[in-house]
Amino acid sequence: MESNGDIVVVPSLERSIDEKSVLDDKQTGPLSSGNGNEQRTSDQIQEMSNGRLMLLATGMAVVWACTSAAILETAFILPTVGREFSLSDAKAQWIAASYMLTLGCFQVIAGRLCDVYGRKRGLLIGCFTFIIFNVLSAVMPNAIGLIILRGFTGLSSASLLPSSAGLIGILYPKGRKRTFAFTVITTGGAAGAAGGELFGGIFIQYIRWTWRACFMSLAAVTIYPLILGWWLIPSDPPITSKLSVDWLGAISLGSGLLLILLGLTISETSSKRWSTPYLPALLIGGVILLGFFIWRQRYLMRCSRREENNKPPPLIPSSLISKDARNVLMIYMASACTWAYTDSFVVFVSYLFFDVLKLKPFDAGLKLSVTFFSGSMAALVVALTISHVPPRVLMTVGCTLSLISPILFGIRKLDWKFWQCDLWAFLFAAYGTDATIAAGSSIISHTASEDDQSVAAGLFQTSCRLGFAIGLAICTLVRDTVQRQHSSQNISSSEDEANLKGLRAAFWTCSGFLMLAILSVGFGMNGWEMLDKPSSQLSSIREEGTNLKSERDKGDQVQESLV
Repeated sequence: MESNGDIVVVPSLERSIDEKSVLDDKQTGPLSSGNGNEQRTSDQIQEMSNGRLMLLATGMAVVWACTSAAILETAFILPTVGREFSLSDAKAQWIAASYMLTLGCFQVIAGRLCDVYGRKRGLLIGCFTFIIFNVLSAVMPNAIGLIILRGFTGLSSASLLPSSAGLIGILYPKGRKRTFAFTVITTGGAAGAAGGELFGGIFIQYIRWTWRACFMSLAAVTIYPLILGWWLIPSDPPITSKLSVDWLGAISLGSGLLLILLGLTISETSSKRWSTPYLPALLIGGVILLGFFIWRQRYLMRCSRREENNKPPPLIPSSLISKDARNVLMIYMASACTWAYTDSFVVFVSYLFFDVLKLKPFDAGLKLSVTFFSGSMAALVVALTISHVPPRVLMTVGCTLSLISPILFGIRKLDWKFWQCDLWAFLFAAYGTDATIAAGSSIISHTASEDDQSVAAGLFQTSCRLGFAIGLAICTLVRDTVQRQHSSQNISSSEDEANLKGLRAAFWTCSGFLMLAILSVGFGMNGWEMLDKPSSQLSSIREEGTNLKSERDKGDQVQESLV
């Protein structure tokens, strides 16, 4: 008879405790290495006070703000950069696309490396290289060098996002503190996205360095989380194993995603669009490599069940992709759909402001800055309700509110004032994304084991980036098709009218992505449990253990009295 905390382990309860372990594996995932990380994590949590945890959350929020700002700020300044380097619109797109390609392809790999070799190391290396590459981007004198540097900057961001989310997953105790920390970094991401557009417009119109000041500002702001992470975060354990990374799976996954995202990018930037001759080869090659990666993961999962196994663990933990993790799979689908809507929505709003309404950069940035306040408000609402409302309800309601935004732009007329349409659309735009990211990050962090926090976050972020790439490609295809049809059927119509027709079709496509997200979380998920409350099965096991402990204490007292 042994006592372990509040649960008493006796021979008759061995099966109950085994069932509890299975339930814990379903919710927290099996440990991939069993090297004492949970005990080390508990010690780290005890060492960090609430004030330090709050300060660290601000640093992680700045990390997410900078990575989001790097995406939208770069997209916002493309016309100015293109004019300076005499680039066509298609070639200028590669300045933003190179960042998105590397960011979307390597987050899972970077997450696994952070889990194995240290999350603090991953964060500090990511911050340092992010600063260096942004400074070099600001002084780069030619377009080819700038495209290459933006690709390397995406690699830095691919390390920053999973390492920061993984640190929250191990340094913050499960419950409200961890959930609140994820809502804080979600707020940072929303603020960075909107702030990037606003400051991009200010820099272009009022600063001598124009677009170069954007990259310098990103480098300057990233110094804060670099210093904070070096000072606050406990040191990583010594590196003891070099066989914990499935390099073959990592190469096949990264290459497959790269080919697919490259093909989708070419479909948007090439003058021939989907008629580009080598485009099918890229997509088919990417699908084949991803198929090999899936086979490789299943093979490693079978090997892990053997008593003697010298193979590395799967790159992606089975607890996140098994048939029992239905809610997690639905969150992946919903996150892909919400990001297919969010980033595509911002891109086509920018097209409307610049190409149709002919707004100046500062005026367009000022209008889009409303999303900074609405995104912050949405994140605050999510933070206040996430511990009191089931995440399934929160994500469904958030996506339903965001559905208002693309519908309003889908029916927008050119003579409508800002307060008649744009203002209300921007006010509701961020609820779906903020709710999905905050609740989804918390659920996935609670599902993954302590050893898999960063790779789980990387997989979640990869689903978002892949959704954005696919969504933007589909929306662009719909816009171009509708625009060409309108121009051919209405020869007397102006170019602005054709552009508006195509943009309206793209906005309606964005609303379709949100409807898919609503179906995924509203009808695809199971259960109505709260994030900060244990499931009824776990509660009953703990209660049973507590009752048995009381009975044991009574038996001991009886034996002592008899003696």
